[in-house]
Amino acid sequence: CHRPSVSRLSNGKILLTYRHQESGVKRITGGAVFSEKTATDRSRGDGHVSLYEIDYDNSPSADGGYTAWVEYEEGRIVMANYITDDAEKPYIRGYYFNLEQN
Repeated sequence: CHRPSVSRLSNGKILLTYRHQESGVKRITGGAVFSEKTATDRSRGDGHVSLYEIDYDNSPSADGGYTAWVEYEEGRIVMANYITDDAEKPYIRGYYFNLEQN
């Protein structure tokens, strides 16, 4: 992940939002929820991570994924993202979403 924004949720899990950047592609803004045990486990592969695709930047010159978020009620997130998508210039887009409580 690239340009991460990470903090602990009220249920003790961790939310990480980021830009998925693979081989120079900068199109997907995603999220990952995981436990502190998963975050600190040195064995790699023993943890559980829930992945979320939050948005897709459709612009040929995509430049999104500078996220910031806050949990305003348990499991309810408001997030801001810098994205180009179908606009001439990048702008700030807002999102509201609920996380599964698992």
